[in-house]
Amino acid sequence: MNRGIYIGGAAMNVAQTRARVLANNLANVGTPGFKEDRVSFTTYLEHAVNARQSGRYHPVGPMDYGVAVNGITTNLAGGPLKYTGNKYDLALQGEGYFTVQAGEDTLYTRDGSFHVDASGSLVTADGRLVLGQNGPITLAPGDFEVRPDGTILQNGAEVDRLRIMRLPAGEPEAWQKNGENYFDYQGNTGMEEATSCQVQQGALEGSNTDLAAAMLEMQTVVRTYQAGQKIISAHDQLLNKLINQAGKVG
Repeated sequence: MNRGIYIGGAAMNVAQTRARVLANNLANVGTPGFKEDRVSFTTYLEHAVNARQSGRYHPVGPMDYGVAVNGITTNLAGGPLKYTGNKYDLALQGEGYFTVQAGEDTLYTRDGSFHVDASGSLVTADGRLVLGQNGPITLAPGDFEVRPDGTILQNGAEVDRLRIMRLPAGEPEAWQKNGENYFDYQGNTGMEEATSCQVQQGALEGSNTDLAAAMLEMQTVVRTYQAGQKIISAHDQLLNKLINQAGKVG
């Protein structure tokens, strides 16, 4: 009977985590370059069950107490391109990230909604410096062109080339969200240049969250949470009868 309470409680805990992750995904449907998170599961308190027969114990199989959150991973698949016509908007196609300076740290993002600040530096929407091969990128007033390989041309001359990097293979745990639509690399081998990634000027990459799928999953999560509540309530009533009425039988 206690096992039923554990199962109901475990289901509610998982549903809470799924709801929190889904709510964040839905809140960022309109955020350029946003990558959705996904929750994975595992069994909770799994153990072996044995049956006694002819004086000996024989394995029956595993038994668990429901599910638990195994981890939260980020879906790094590309989102749809949205053409804006704004020369400062840049989208990436392929495996790569813009490199951004954040104080003494280096961050990475797929959000290419850039602009030029008062000093002529190319910056992100929140004012962080966008880096090229030679450091922070500075542009003179007027038009400029960004080629697919990230090379920036202005007045017929090459200004710089965007520093577009990729995550080394085999290090998914080193790639972590750093808030405000940035990623932080905490690995040992170092980021690699994304030579096959293409830049599209005048466009932004949309969020890779599937709105319809996320809404349907949220409905499932709500029902799962409610089912967990009902399981706990039902077992609580059974325990109450067992404690308060069993002694009165006979």
